[in-house]
Amino acid sequence: MVDPRSNRYNVFFGSDRTGVMGVGRLFRSMRLWIALLLVAAWPSPALTAPARKPGPVVPAPPPAGGDGRIHIDDPAAYILQYASSPPPADRLERQRLRPRPRQPSPLWASGVVGDIVVMEGDDGYAYVGSDGHIYFDDNTIFDVANRVLAYTDDSHDEIVIWSTFAQTGADYAAYYLPLSNDVAGLGDCNERNGENQGCRYDNAPGVRVQGLIYMSSIESWREMEYNIYYRSRPLDDLDAMVYGGIGHETIHRWLAALRFVHPGTGQVSKQMLGESLAHWHPCVDGDGSMLYGWDWDEQSPGTFELLAESVRYSDLDLYAMGVLPPDSVRDWFIIENGNSTELARLMSDFGYSFNGNISAGPGLFVPIPPVDYIDEVLGRYYPAFAPHITATGDRLDLFIDDVIAAEGPRLPEYGRAPTTLRQVWALVTAPGQRLSQVAGFVSAVDSVRQYYERWFAQKTRGLMHVCTKLSGDCPVPALEAQNARFEDSPTGNDGVADPGELVGYRPIAYNAGTETAHAVLVRARAIDPGIAIDNPETAIGDIEPETAYDADPPLAVRVAENTSCGAPQRFEIVFKGQDTAEWRQVQVVYTGLRRSDGTDFEAGDDGWLANAAGGDDAWAGQFASGISSATYAGKTRVTPAGQTTAGGCWAMLTDPGLGAAAGDTDVDGGGTSLQSRSYSIAGLKDPHVGYRFWHVAVDGQGNPWEDNDNRLQVEISGDRGKTFRPLAQHLTNTRDWEVAVVRLRDLFKEELPQQIALRFTQFDGGEDDVVEAGVDDVAIYDLAGKCTPSGCGCAAARAATPAPLLAVLALLWWRLRRGRSGCC
Repeated sequence: MVDPRSNRYNVFFGSDRTGVMGVGRLFRSMRLWIALLLVAAWPSPALTAPARKPGPVVPAPPPAGGDGRIHIDDPAAYILQYASSPPPADRLERQRLRPRPRQPSPLWASGVVGDIVVMEGDDGYAYVGSDGHIYFDDNTIFDVANRVLAYTDDSHDEIVIWSTFAQTGADYAAYYLPLSNDVAGLGDCNERNGENQGCRYDNAPGVRVQGLIYMSSIESWREMEYNIYYRSRPLDDLDAMVYGGIGHETIHRWLAALRFVHPGTGQVSKQMLGESLAHWHPCVDGDGSMLYGWDWDEQSPGTFELLAESVRYSDLDLYAMGVLPPDSVRDWFIIENGNSTELARLMSDFGYSFNGNISAGPGLFVPIPPVDYIDEVLGRYYPAFAPHITATGDRLDLFIDDVIAAEGPRLPEYGRAPTTLRQVWALVTAPGQRLSQVAGFVSAVDSVRQYYERWFAQKTRGLMHVCTKLSGDCPVPALEAQNARFEDSPTGNDGVADPGELVGYRPIAYNAGTETAHAVLVRARAIDPGIAIDNPETAIGDIEPETAYDADPPLAVRVAENTSCGAPQRFEIVFKGQDTAEWRQVQVVYTGLRRSDGTDFEAGDDGWLANAAGGDDAWAGQFASGISSATYAGKTRVTPAGQTTAGGCWAMLTDPGLGAAAGDTDVDGGGTSLQSRSYSIAGLKDPHVGYRFWHVAVDGQGNPWEDNDNRLQVEISGDRGKTFRPLAQHLTNTRDWEVAVVRLRDLFKEELPQQIALRFTQFDGGEDDVVEAGVDDVAIYDLAGKCTPSGCGCAAARAATPAPLLAVLALLWWRLRRGRSGCC
């Protein structure tokens, strides 16, 4: 079941020791070679050969050494030599190729079909080996890349190269060749050993392309899948093996090289890194990452079961890709002193000698077959080969802070890192195979190209998309919320959520993107104890671009009977599609309150003014209308991202997303204020003021300052802004939008004014601080429904009973003593 020459399972994603990251050898040792029919010749579009245009050039590598040999490993060696670093002394010679000139043939033709660059191969680019197999000459990959760039606008991050011939005798199925890296915080900086993920380097000046991927042929992937699973999935099945292969190579753009500070020793450790220090180690609970990640589950203390491997992108993967914030990365663990007798027995059955030590030093590669292969194939035909793989060892919990302590923050950070990866795909023919003869191959590659965009979006949870168009933008879905509304129950009371009432909440999902959002769900989760959701998940289905669908049936929101009148009760809703990022928002049920007036700032500042009195002394960070976007100070997210209300994005912010980083335009040197227009409360029985806010005051590393010098102060005026009195004060860092509701009768002990105005002031206590704030959804409410005040509005309504004469006389005496009419 294994290749005795390679000491690896052929089905595994691997890499050679010079840093060429790759997919492991074909599964040829089972000797189950069954000839597959080649992909049928689809009707194909006409080949076009646009005029060559000048473009950026990938630097040609230095010529091969004087020994007359060209090695499989040489692509990475060329990169190392180009960086003026000697090649590693332990480079392997896996296969000897016959020497030949590297110059391309002048007869080598190329053209474009749709979004695929097609190139005729000849003896300078592909050749027939002594074993009769056709091979792609890895030493010419730079020449291939330059020809691809001649048909593009250099807007791509990766070049993906396919061939029409299956490399069934090669030592690899695919590999990634790095050219440059513009991201910091991903790992060590050691180009001599091929460990350069953590360095910002550029070995291809003037070219945007970060790396080259060679994928062999689609037929080779289908044959490999057949030899493993006894079947080949159709190309429109996103579970087909070819998608996992290209998905593995794609994320070598960022991974895997992350180190961590060991909680026990305090030393920087590479313990998470497996084969070639470019994949995850078997002892890591890597959530089944596509980079050899194993998904361990702790069955009992010290005992672990292997559930899956190489099936998804993990939180740590997505963090390294720049699309998941550090505070959203779930904790994970590694198994120290790990041992698996079952794994040792299984590998022995396959001809390997392995002692079961799964926590050996960095670089360990354990060539286990896919877990689903063990369950699905071996379990069916060879039950003795299908154990439940378990291990024993010591669990060491790890956190994203441990990684950041070793690597520093990932830069560019989440919120500023690109969320679209651009690839250009190319197809090289076999020697003597002309452009006119490969229509079926082109159609198959183009089919995989389009399905891969959807596969990648799903695997990244919609947080990132890959665009494989030759030019122009790719359509992507983008969910938003729109026009969400509450609906009364059959016994409702005109838009008021009473204590004990069941009300309907109908969130509406809007696809603001340019591609269909597939399998959209809305989920709800109660935040405060006074609320419950009877049906927390509702399927909406596919949503076409620029189309809105509502949740049907609506969410059933139940307010607890003992909830106090006026108390805001929060719940979170999440829209999520198969290929879209989550859209989150916090909704609020204002128990027993009816909205009278207010603003959501969606149409502008609505008469609110920054520094209305002219007394602000802060020299930066003035309030302005903007959309909140996540920024970070050190490893701490400072500002919330996205909308605050259903269908709403705009708010009044001290830093409306203008700075390149947290602190660039934050509050500095004093206080900055935001004052409202006047709002009438005349005729309201028991008015309340509600608003949403966030407030952050941290040092440059994200450590909180929660003191009076960095407060968000809220004040209210009852005399048209002449004087103000305290309404509330916020010292605690929130990082996310919070809700506040204040009863005005608790502030105005005397008669309520006819109008009110509000003022928010954010203070900065020092120049080294990062201080910011946001204000949104300011509203005036009055008690209503069951909570409607009785009499002059001092108490909530109760069951009608005859008032004792003494109580009536006492009330009359109290009102006469006040000497004024109106409510208390």
